[in-house]
Amino acid sequence: MAKSYFSVRDVKKGFEEILNDNEQALAELQGAVKSVSTDKAGLQETYQRGLDRYIGGLVHPMNGEALKKISYWMPRSSEDGFEARDLEAEYRRRVTASQQAEIKLNGLTATNGSISLMAGKVEALSKQAGDLDDVISSTGKSIASYDAKLAPIDRYNRHAEKQGKPSLKEEGIDYFSSKKGFAHVFSYLFDSHYRQGRALIKNFSGTETIPAAQRSYTQQIAAHATAHQEKEAVVEKRDAAQVVLSEIRQTDAQVFSEQKLRADLTKEIVTAMEDAGRFGKIAKSLEDSFPQLLLEQRAKIEQFAKLQESAEKTIGVVSDANKKLSVHMPKLKKAVSRQPSKKISIDLDGIRQSFKPLQKGVKAQASHVKQRGVSVSKYRYQPMQVSGSAVPAGGIDALDIVMIAMVLDMANDIPNVPDVDIGGSFNDAVSGIDAASFDVADLSRLEISVPDISVPDISIDTSSFSGFDGGGSFGGFDGGGF
Repeated sequence: MAKSYFSVRDVKKGFEEILNDNEQALAELQGAVKSVSTDKAGLQETYQRGLDRYIGGLVHPMNGEALKKISYWMPRSSEDGFEARDLEAEYRRRVTASQQAEIKLNGLTATNGSISLMAGKVEALSKQAGDLDDVISSTGKSIASYDAKLAPIDRYNRHAEKQGKPSLKEEGIDYFSSKKGFAHVFSYLFDSHYRQGRALIKNFSGTETIPAAQRSYTQQIAAHATAHQEKEAVVEKRDAAQVVLSEIRQTDAQVFSEQKLRADLTKEIVTAMEDAGRFGKIAKSLEDSFPQLLLEQRAKIEQFAKLQESAEKTIGVVSDANKKLSVHMPKLKKAVSRQPSKKISIDLDGIRQSFKPLQKGVKAQASHVKQRGVSVSKYRYQPMQVSGSAVPAGGIDALDIVMIAMVLDMANDIPNVPDVDIGGSFNDAVSGIDAASFDVADLSRLEISVPDISVPDISIDTSSFSGFDGGGSFGGFDGGGF
């Protein structure tokens, strides 16, 4: 492929056309995938209901023989030394444990009351403890306030008691208010103790008298101590009730109806069968008792999944391919805005042609996914299809047998997607381009400055676009290596 000179505007337009063609091809594939996804989701819902109903029928009434077969293929625990499980025995143990828990629960509730009654008791005791906390807090603040107010009075009284003189207490305070006339004046002038007591009475803050404040102070101390004692008793009762309530709740959580235990066992088995390998082994172990319809539905779901997986890989490849061009678009747009006619040397036609196999391959896969999706949806499994097959059915899981039959039956429904002849590669189309910048032929006005357009390696690994295969195990189409 030879390089030619193109304006940056033509290069930008060429890249945009390639990207647009890629997106159109991709849109076809995404549409086909969406249709397959819708069909798969609807089938999955129908299949899940059927499987739940079938396994539920083995659990109730208990089908010991079937559960024994299923048990062998259930996930095993290291705690049990990876020994094969016994689902029926496990179920019986759960029933027994639930019955024992129910007996214990009945005893606890008979002695202490129901869960709701005990919960109400704990809540009431908690509220009572909270109310006592409020009393402790308020009395504590009041005591602190009285401590500050009565401190000068207390110091005066201690001094008076040492000297054997009247104090500012309820039984001695009249000494400071009973003197009248000359007796008051004389004591005030010549008795410093009297004079100091009168001053303290006069300056005492608040609306209370000193004796009243002293009484309140004593009462607050007593109330504070009582609240502390009562709270300790309430908290002790609450904690004891909480222990009982917790035991009742834990015991109640161990009580299950047999209906719930059967539903749990059904769910455990169904969940384990989400693994396709385990599903096939369990279905095979149950032999003719396992519904053929469920095998057919699960095989279809797996086929749909393979189509989706292949298409999603392709979508990723196209996205990566687009990035090889789109990464240069900002610089091209900038160059076009400054000097659209600026010429650069690039094999644009070769680059365009190198993307053709990719676009052709994506469209081919879109058509294949669409057709194969329709065929999968319409497929009906007939057990006799694999009779006489060269494949030894004895060593194959039931699901694999159905999937092989499906592929063989549909082999002639859809023609193989031909291999894509890539021809000249994208690497050839861009070979010789300087990795740092395009080779710019200055064919425009010299005074106009156009920055170089840096082009790192934008080659596409052509091996990613080869290998479209109309056959392939179980999928019928490997997605062209996408």
